[in-house]
Amino acid sequence: MKKNLVFIFLFLSVSFCANAQGENMLLSEPEVLPRFGDGNYSLFKYLNENFVFSEEDKAQHIEGEMVVTFVVDTTGKISNVEIRKGLRPSINQKMKEIISQMPPWTPGRAEGRWINSRFSIAMIVESDSARIKPLF
Repeated sequence: MKKNLVFIFLFLSVSFCANAQGENMLLSEPEVLPRFGDGNYSLFKYLNENFVFSEEDKAQHIEGEMVVTFVVDTTGKISNVEIRKGLRPSINQKMKEIISQMPPWTPGRAEGRWINSRFSIAMIVESDSARIKPLF
């Protein structure tokens, strides 16, 4: 029985270490965060230049907070875009599409290697002024 427990412990330890150091590791808090262009300025410039509000959204004076999360992989590609806090389906879907189509980012880093990392953007969306700005 004691040998079986030792074997199970060693197996779980090795499995965990292999996963933690593998190529597909995903971190929410890497040592170096992923970055788009020159940082937040470039990110919100991109969002404002590419997000076009519908006439209906403008007429309804939509305003509120949005939170979007996604994964930046080791090549800088965006995937797994999720709306964590949305406004209305049309705006949520448009935001998801715009972020999914972003040019490559600089990936996050940990232990001197590029890593897959989860990134979140908190923003204020204003349809009246057709603006998207950071929520800080």
